[in-house]
Amino acid sequence: MVAWIKVIAGVSVSLCLLAGCGPVGTMEQTDQTSSQKESLELVQLQKPTEGQDMAVLHTSLGNISILLYGQYAPNTVNQFKKLVQDGFYNGKNIFPISGDEHTFLSGADGQDGSSGTVATENGKPVEPEVTPNVWHFSGAVSAYGKETGIFNKRYVSDSRFFIVGNQSAQTELIEQMEEGGFPREVISAYKKLGGRPQYTGFYTVFGQVIDGMDVVEELITKVQSGAGEDLMINSAELTTYSEEMFASVELKAAS
Repeated sequence: MVAWIKVIAGVSVSLCLLAGCGPVGTMEQTDQTSSQKESLELVQLQKPTEGQDMAVLHTSLGNISILLYGQYAPNTVNQFKKLVQDGFYNGKNIFPISGDEHTFLSGADGQDGSSGTVATENGKPVEPEVTPNVWHFSGAVSAYGKETGIFNKRYVSDSRFFIVGNQSAQTELIEQMEEGGFPREVISAYKKLGGRPQYTGFYTVFGQVIDGMDVVEELITKVQSGAGEDLMINSAELTTYSEEMFASVELKAAS
């Protein structure tokens, strides 16, 4: 993980996910030399490639089509794909996230969202796979799990994931990114697309919604209002991207 992706404790924004508090941090001054040497490729702003791995969530309110970034989060994507193939996500409830009214959580193995299932070969949660090429922009699909470690605290992930809804990135966080030397391309993207930059370095982004953000927004609205008891993922399936299939969809990546 490059230097300018690090986050340290102390930011005023906090997020409490159902199983515990989410990331609390502030973006620190970074090593400009290190960042300049990195090749930055914001794949969420690019047009998908033909045949790219995808997943479709068939929810109570409609379908959500997700591009998967196996090249940047291989272990996270592999676990997610295995769970989809096993039918794990079929009938999974959708939960609100305390402190974040523009996000929803799913994939829990219980009725309160506080725990998830691990489906790795070694039986261990997936270590964070943080890369400068994918970020928590609006529509990002991010792994969730639990905090672990004493001296090397980090968030390892299980079957749970959350989707970031349409929202403007908070001005104070954008200013911290500018002061911390974050790449101009990333800052511009957050200004244009919105999202949750305070999750940087904590949770693994492994996908991006390319169709169905209206469904995401409706799910978030209902679940946050307390009317989401019956909201769920009815089923999930794996597929691949086809330009012909999404010809009528206005992709953010292609705009």
